[in-house]
Amino acid sequence: MIDDTITIQIKEKLKYYKDKKSELHVTLLNRTFYNGFIISISEYFFELNDKKLGTVPVFFKELSSFVPYMVEETK
Repeated sequence: MIDDTITIQIKEKLKYYKDKKSELHVTLLNRTFYNGFIISISEYFFELNDKKLGTVPVFFKELSSFVPYMVEETK
């Protein structure tokens, strides 16, 4: 199970990105990934508005990483 201290740190970072309305690239432990905006954050998961799938729950225990989503410009 994920450590409570780590969960608190993750929630703080997610809240920061939610408040900034930043788009995230979220990767799960099983290598599934989502790209979208955070809708809400709860005790065990957060909801992400994925670009392709719509609203998806992301459980903290399944989370591998998340970073701001940046689209590379092509020439």
